[in-house]
Amino acid sequence: MSEYRGMDVVVCVGSGGEDGAGAGAGIAAGVAVARRLVDESGGGQVVAVGWGNGTGRVPVSAALALGADRAIVGDVGSRAGDGGFAQAEALAAVIRRVSPGLVIAAADTPVHEVGQLLRLPCVTDVLEVAVLDAGVRARAGRGAGVAEVACALPALVTLAPAAGAAIAGSRRATFADLLAARAKPVERLGPGDLGSNGTGRLDSFAAPPPPAAPATAKANDRPAMTAGGGDEAHRAIIGMLERSGVMASAPAGHLAPAPALEHAAVVVAGGRGLGDSRGFAMVEELAGLLGGAPAASGGAVASGWAPRSWLVGQTAHAVRPHLYLAFGISGASQHLVGLAAAGKVVAVNEDAASPIFAVADLAVVADARQVLARVLEAVSSRPLSAKTVE
Repeated sequence: MSEYRGMDVVVCVGSGGEDGAGAGAGIAAGVAVARRLVDESGGGQVVAVGWGNGTGRVPVSAALALGADRAIVGDVGSRAGDGGFAQAEALAAVIRRVSPGLVIAAADTPVHEVGQLLRLPCVTDVLEVAVLDAGVRARAGRGAGVAEVACALPALVTLAPAAGAAIAGSRRATFADLLAARAKPVERLGPGDLGSNGTGRLDSFAAPPPPAAPATAKANDRPAMTAGGGDEAHRAIIGMLERSGVMASAPAGHLAPAPALEHAAVVVAGGRGLGDSRGFAMVEELAGLLGGAPAASGGAVASGWAPRSWLVGQTAHAVRPHLYLAFGISGASQHLVGLAAAGKVVAVNEDAASPIFAVADLAVVADARQVLARVLEAVSSRPLSAKTVE
């Protein structure tokens, strides 16, 4: 049985399509999985969430007939033509009202945008899912890329099409179910109820334009910096460590046992920009000094420089640390999904147009290996604390 008691689960049912008994397999499968997880948690509700522009029907009644307890429909109003991000903002605002333990995207949900707005780890193409020890355990991926995935709750998942079809085939809404659905509550929210995202995160993972000056503001007005590999770069990173509460009073050189990657308050990650496996020895050492966990990009793991257990990404570990330090990672979309729930992101890369800079709180355009070595030297030579970041 799940140890995450009384969990509410949101099922995103989409913005249109057939209603009632003609609901798609994705909705049926999402509700079935949500119902099982809620029942295993010992309480809570399955909440169907849809969105639209005030016209047409949203298929929440199908979800209610299939076992959802209640529904919420968000109206994006005149912004319906703005594309996926308008839908994502409306959907994120609705989900915040529920504060669920898990979100299952069962239909045409802008998954990555919603995950970014809510700072939820995302696991896509899920074949099997369970909630244990206040975390998600899943088999996810396609073909040879299927892997075991773990992340902390709350989280967002999508079901693989094959799994959805198999689950949906075992559950059909009857006429009696449809009649019972009419008695279940449906809350409708207008554009004025939804507001804006208010997160300060970028609307997408698009890379910012190359900076023209040593210090710039990014597109989302969060502080950014560019520098060479000298003192300015490593001092800025040390300053971020101090402001985050990582630097304190412990014996110099103290290495803390690495916490589980998905639960680490500090994550130090490396990519191919570090050049070889020796760069990842520095990643591991710095993570130990900061009481955090080492991590890696897909390219670095594929190159054999770091073990797969370090991999952060869409079908690997989804992390939610207070502080994420990325050295030599350009920012492929799969990696950005894995770190979407991070509190503060520090990124160091030679390429000023790296996509990871779009989600960074501190962006350093410099040789990642040189900067990592300078930061490691500075951290090693001063008192440290391996305590959890406040």
